[in-house]
Amino acid sequence: MGNMTSWRAHHAPAVLAVLAAAALAACGGDDTHRPAAGPAGELVGHSPCGGFGRAAPADSIGPDEGCFVYDYDGRDTLLLTHVNAAFNCCPTRLIGRVSFPGDTIRIKESEIPEGGICDCSCLYDMDYRITGLGTGIYHVVFDEPYVSPPDAPLGATIDLSTAASDTVCVARTRYPWHER
Repeated sequence: MGNMTSWRAHHAPAVLAVLAAAALAACGGDDTHRPAAGPAGELVGHSPCGGFGRAAPADSIGPDEGCFVYDYDGRDTLLLTHVNAAFNCCPTRLIGRVSFPGDTIRIKESEIPEGGICDCSCLYDMDYRITGLGTGIYHVVFDEPYVSPPDAPLGATIDLSTAASDTVCVARTRYPWHER
């Protein structure tokens, strides 16, 4: 029995260190086995057709512009509103999928008609929340279903280390931004 007590006294610190490391790994303490948390984005709301019933994010935005307005909290959250996003005017489910290829924030917008497509379109304001985003330079790109040449896609390079908020606009020349 004396040999076992001697072995425990001599090896106990090493055994405890191995057990502690195994416990940490089992509980997720080893970050090499988990994917790194990156940015995440989601559509958190939108206006009704025409943006009626809510205050415009920027009073100077006209119906002949496609814009985005952003506000960064300086830590990790970017609030972004796509002003004057065009979709069908019938009740629809509006979708905004946010992805992060490299240093780009790509927002792909689409719609699912509920009850069919109407022969009209209207403008909506789409609200997004992006979290886990550090300061830095990002390329914001919108994929909009109703934008086509000669109108340019909505997008810009933003520097979140120097500008916490701003408005970016492009001219729109076609319906529904202009009457038929």
